[in-house]
Amino acid sequence: MNTRPYFAQQPHEQQSPQMGDAVWVMLAESQEISCFMVVDRGEKASLCVLAQGALMLNGKTMQLGEAIKIMHDRLLLQQSALAGAMPSAAFPYAKVV
Repeated sequence: MNTRPYFAQQPHEQQSPQMGDAVWVMLAESQEISCFMVVDRGEKASLCVLAQGALMLNGKTMQLGEAIKIMHDRLLLQQSALAGAMPSAAFPYAKVV
């Protein structure tokens, strides 16, 4: 069982994501940026669906729309000031739900 996190922790305080928010995550190993959408919000983590074609995680490929639970301290809201440095074409809609 893999105990290392898939996603890098964000270095600053973030506001909690809401349902429908587009969020960025950075892969811990490759520093690759990926886009997800929050579909269910918990107290410390949210259920997110992949909002791009595919993503390789720990040797397995996630496909568009597949879900994964991600801790809030790993998420960067697309509306954040840092999002300007992130690729904008991966997920063009800030709110979907």
